[in-house]
Amino acid sequence: MTTLHAHFDGRVFVPDEPVNIPKNTPVKIQVQETVASEVSYGAVEVDPRSGLPIFKVPPGTKTITFEDIQRDLDEP
Repeated sequence: MTTLHAHFDGRVFVPDEPVNIPKNTPVKIQVQETVASEVSYGAVEVDPRSGLPIFKVPPGTKTITFEDIQRDLDEP
């Protein structure tokens, strides 16, 4: 049995990580609601106040801004 973390978008269940199951494979899904602080994002921590993932980067990592991306798109 495989445990998948997913969320309900109001219409369908959407996996929160890649799923290695062939398309159209029948599966049985049992739903257990979790609170955000119980959700695992692998090595990523979750902020207990907001329930959002906390992404940590090594010191000195270059920050890429919207302006950087726009400049790259504008260059021929």
